[in-house]
Amino acid sequence: MSLLPSIHGENLGVMNAQTHIRNRRLLNPTAELGLLAAITLLVLGQLSGSNPAKAPSGNENGQPAVTTNPLKPPAQGSIPVAFLISEGAQMIDFAGPWEVFQDVMVPGRTDNPFRLYTVSESTAPIHTSGGMKIVPDYAFENAPM
Repeated sequence: MSLLPSIHGENLGVMNAQTHIRNRRLLNPTAELGLLAAITLLVLGQLSGSNPAKAPSGNENGQPAVTTNPLKPPAQGSIPVAFLISEGAQMIDFAGPWEVFQDVMVPGRTDNPFRLYTVSESTAPIHTSGGMKIVPDYAFENAPM
């Protein structure tokens, strides 16, 4: 003898129908919001005269419409990148960018082109979202320039 109520086929069908209705109530507004955002971006693009589907074309002289000035890493040494953190910092706000910078590789070099470090008001440990404790590398007063 079970202490749990028995689930009959008809009760299971009613529960599935209720779950389907709840899911629909969530999905419909989400889809409507996405459609509204897409239409808004399309209209704004038309009003501004830009066409996101086409890249800028050159002018009559064959010159590119947009000039680029790519960043070139130094031949030697690294570029210092400071991550400012404080009590209650959100992990994703600095951990995500840190991952991006640490994974950069420059062809022909074996070292990392960026020197990453943390800076805070002091070098006392801080607690981030979720309670992780981090000891900053530098305080504002002694951080590399």
